[in-house]
Amino acid sequence: MKSLIIMSLFLSLGAYARLSDGKATLQVEKTKLVGHVAAGFHFNKEAPASLMVAGQESTPVKKEEKELIFDLSKAEGKSFQVSFYVCDDKKTVCEEHKYDYMLKSGKLLAGAGSAVASASVQASQEKSVKSDKVHMNSHGFIENNIEAALKKADKEKKLVLVDYGAPWCPACVRLETEVFGTKEFKGATKKLVKVALNSDLAANKAFGDKYQIKALPTLLILNAQGEELYRSLDFKPAKSLSQELTVALKKTTSLVELEKQAEAGDRTAQMKMAENAFNKLDMAAAVKWYEKLQDKSAFYAYAEMGLWAEKNEKDKKDRDGYIQVLKKWIAQDPNSYTAASARNDLAALYAEDKKGLPEDVKAELNKNMELLPAIAGSAQKSHEFFTAWSVSDLKPFEQEEVMSVWLSSAKSLKKDDIAKQIVTQLKDLLTKKDLSAKRPGEIMTGQSYFRTAGMKAEEEAWLVKLVEAYPDTYVYHMRLARFYSRNKEHAKALPEAVKAVELGPEWRLQNLQLLAQTQKELNQKEEAKKSIERALALPEAKLERYKKIAQSLEELKKTL
Repeated sequence: MKSLIIMSLFLSLGAYARLSDGKATLQVEKTKLVGHVAAGFHFNKEAPASLMVAGQESTPVKKEEKELIFDLSKAEGKSFQVSFYVCDDKKTVCEEHKYDYMLKSGKLLAGAGSAVASASVQASQEKSVKSDKVHMNSHGFIENNIEAALKKADKEKKLVLVDYGAPWCPACVRLETEVFGTKEFKGATKKLVKVALNSDLAANKAFGDKYQIKALPTLLILNAQGEELYRSLDFKPAKSLSQELTVALKKTTSLVELEKQAEAGDRTAQMKMAENAFNKLDMAAAVKWYEKLQDKSAFYAYAEMGLWAEKNEKDKKDRDGYIQVLKKWIAQDPNSYTAASARNDLAALYAEDKKGLPEDVKAELNKNMELLPAIAGSAQKSHEFFTAWSVSDLKPFEQEEVMSVWLSSAKSLKKDDIAKQIVTQLKDLLTKKDLSAKRPGEIMTGQSYFRTAGMKAEEEAWLVKLVEAYPDTYVYHMRLARFYSRNKEHAKALPEAVKAVELGPEWRLQNLQLLAQTQKELNQKEEAKKSIERALALPEAKLERYKKIAQSLEELKKTL
């Protein structure tokens, strides 16, 4: 499932309507920016605090639990950014505050377009910040406030549509830029209260845990009591997603009631339970329901193959069982995308075997060599290929995906001449691709195909266009930095990594890791040490879900 974003959800600190919002006040005293906190709260002395002016970062001249002081002597007439952490004395939360300001004639002004900074200026003037204020985005979604959405739904007797995603997720960005603003989607959701939750924000972590969200983007329909009624996974074009939601809204039954009906033998309920489990990536439950239905769909195939892939990952003793499941679904529909991709998965299981590929696996790969060329050469045939598969929407990269599967088979069979021909065709196809910075999610999705085709210049050019189109978004600076690092162009990676750290507080730990690695490659050992220390001082570095990143940073530190 090429477009399905199946990965761990990296969550960090920060959100609207947090416990510490409005508890810090900032004011100018001559050439100093002085911060104080309300009773019951304190500045985190161990966490990083900084002032960024014209790309130059400085630390506080005084950093105490009740007072924070920065030097503003070089900030007059300039925009600057200040960041620090505020914790409650009970130590239940420790949240980052990050604001943009301008110092003009000794007065503190909110940075242009900074709603959060405006709120902070109000706080510095001893005005309260309302924690229940609802922020709406351009598509009519309440932002990062599930409580407000449920309250509104209860009051208006409506259901809630939750968009749970992240700015680094290509499919999430595609929904945002290609679907949510369309007439079809707006029409299908006009009677719903809509809320967008950024999975990277700590305040939304509990929601993701509660609803067992393992992949992005996930759309949920909830009633006003928060009961799940429907779940959709992955990117879908406006027309198909709107139709899906319209059908779902015609009969809304809670999962608890639906499961009772399914256990009683209701086949419609069983199918809905199977679909929900699949979209939850609970492959064991999905297989259970598909087995009851004696289903032969690609969804059942991917659920069972996914289940056995997980088993094999945990214990290599399950490899034979995984092999048999792959062979089962290859035989079920040998001319399908399910079979074509499963053949490559089968070959991958033997990749490290010194004996090479077994003859029966070579025979299966040769079937791909017979099946895929004609499909890859036709946009219409590629579209029909994936329409029959139906698991995930791969437009506008259907032909490219077929070529990638074909190329993988050719490489496994060591048919180098054919592999070169496929790469040439793939390059030609990508060169003619109608991409646009207005559709950034498509470009992010297409990166893997550019990489497969060895089109470094084209991949770089599109990433640069995204940075230029969205200069204040950390995601594209991060992606460009990673591109340069991957291609050993560390000097080019450095400013992009710095910008990613500056712009992405919710991903600061990961971006500081990237920055430290880049600094190490440039032999900037002292700077790398500072980046590592800064990262390890972040509150999220102490969390269990970031344990591997923290360990990696500690190991990196030892090499400096």
